[in-house]
Amino acid sequence: AGPEKAAFVTGGRQVRSKLRKEKLNHTKKTRKKRELEKLQAEVKRAAKLSQAQQYTFFRATEAILCVGEGNFSFAAALAEKMNALRRNPEAGGGVIATCLDDKSTLRDKYTDGKVNVKRIEAAAGAVLYGVDATCLHEREEFAHAFDKIVFQFPHLGSGEKSVERSVHQHQHLLRSFFESARRCLKRLKTSEIHVTLKEGEPYKSWQVVSMASSGNNEIQCRTVLPFVPSDWPGYEHRRTQGFDERSSKKDNSEIAKGAKTYIFAFRKEYLDALEAHGED
Repeated sequence: AGPEKAAFVTGGRQVRSKLRKEKLNHTKKTRKKRELEKLQAEVKRAAKLSQAQQYTFFRATEAILCVGEGNFSFAAALAEKMNALRRNPEAGGGVIATCLDDKSTLRDKYTDGKVNVKRIEAAAGAVLYGVDATCLHEREEFAHAFDKIVFQFPHLGSGEKSVERSVHQHQHLLRSFFESARRCLKRLKTSEIHVTLKEGEPYKSWQVVSMASSGNNEIQCRTVLPFVPSDWPGYEHRRTQGFDERSSKKDNSEIAKGAKTYIFAFRKEYLDALEAHGED
């Protein structure tokens, strides 16, 4: 009985040892599977982020207003993407691209502007000249007309040498823009204002989030996304003064250090108050 019992104990230990090894192997396999699934999920999220960058929450039937355009390359890329998404040409929506310059001045400043205007028009968009981004509400046809309003890299291009004065001037520009733009948005929870700025100074000191809510309790920052130029085929960043080979870059190296798109929307409390008073 003694040897048999000893053999039984030994066999039991071997079985338990084997079970522990199998459990350990199973745990390792499970961990590796989870790590693989996590990695795959991260890849999918990255792909979705890239897609979000391409369309940045734009829907095919939305009315989108681009303001402060330079060579119209961003508006052209957006118009083409929107047009590609639009299954029914009669469904409405589309891009209206505007710039502060008149037509003649724009062509002098940006030699590629004419080509991009044609791209916009070919994609069922429209172009307007001489539109001040701080006075949008003064155009009767703009009143609560848009789902999205986009201002890419706002800059006065004044050449102001004093950093402090320049910061104050750009804060005033942003405050005035938001004050005007919010009056041109449809009063919907999906309506948004997008402003893209370079990272770092002096842009950080412009305090774009604070400027958006300055003097009103209607809008707030919903989210912030990295701006990736390559997500917008044909986009080429331009300075406010125009393209000059002595100081300008043909590619997007001037924003290579990073840029962010700040997305603003109506506060829920504001929309709820409108609904309670029977306004839309």
